[in-house]
Amino acid sequence: MGSRIGAECSIGSIYWLTMNQPERSARRPVDAAALAQTRSRLRRLPHPPWLHAEVARRMAERLPLIRLQPRTVIDWDAALGASQVALKQAYPRAERIAVESDHRAATTAAAMPWWSVRRWAGPSQPILHPSQVGAGQAQLLWSNMGLHLHADPQAVMRQWQAALEVDGFLMFSTLGPGSLAALRS
Repeated sequence: MGSRIGAECSIGSIYWLTMNQPERSARRPVDAAALAQTRSRLRRLPHPPWLHAEVARRMAERLPLIRLQPRTVIDWDAALGASQVALKQAYPRAERIAVESDHRAATTAAAMPWWSVRRWAGPSQPILHPSQVGAGQAQLLWSNMGLHLHADPQAVMRQWQAALEVDGFLMFSTLGPGSLAALRS
């Protein structure tokens, strides 16, 4: 019992320290326009990349370890995450909120002609921009393979933290520093 309290205090202290740090930016030395172009190119594909679907499947395999049954799930950068089916299977009663970081992606589904196959195959709920997500709105925030497509990952993580309810949880995946070399080999 004592070690659990110590762990909670340590985590609380770390949380307090990180929350009281001055705002920093972790903008990476990448071209934001190139990242936006990459996101746009990926969104034009008929399906998310196969790697995204595989990572979503593997992430979903770990969800049964979590006891919390979220009422609301935010799927951040949902179009590229290939996670809609996995989240629906894991939490059939939960409300799923799709969020797209790009204003154009958030409005594209509504702007498609009625006869477009992509319009009818897409999500039935509205797609929100991060500025439309309320504070503490979800118990689970899920982001699959999207963080590395942002120039300032810490800013995105602050948005995630704001969107999560107290005691909510975050599941995300991203490419790490050695990912491309490992994929190439």
